[in-house]
Amino acid sequence: PETIFHGTDVDHQYMTTGNAYLRYLRDNGKIDTYEYKTCKENNNQGFKFYLENDDDYRENMMVKNFVREYEKLDDKRIMGIYGGYHLGLNQKDLNRNAPPMAIQLNEKYGDIIYTENLYDPNSLDSNRN
Repeated sequence: PETIFHGTDVDHQYMTTGNAYLRYLRDNGKIDTYEYKTCKENNNQGFKFYLENDDDYRENMMVKNFVREYEKLDDKRIMGIYGGYHLGLNQKDLNRNAPPMAIQLNEKYGDIIYTENLYDPNSLDSNRN
């Protein structure tokens, strides 16, 4: 099947790659496109996240962005690749107000949400999340 990538995180490279993509779209007359609108929105999300260092904001924006992309698909069979905290259906960080992305999506979509943590504590790179 055809593979299509949809970015759903805040823009972690809003000052470099994000701005370069916005410039590319502007230079090619694509300011009134979905791509420009969503890139600008994700750039702003990344800026706010890093300015305020707000993990709850990021989690909520990831959910919002996921829902936006998911709802526009005709074929709802998808796979997402996310870090461990975002996938926790049974975990909540007591230092955060926003539940993990998977919990929020499970509340919205029900049992169609399935997560699996592929982290291998025995791997050579066991210091990464």
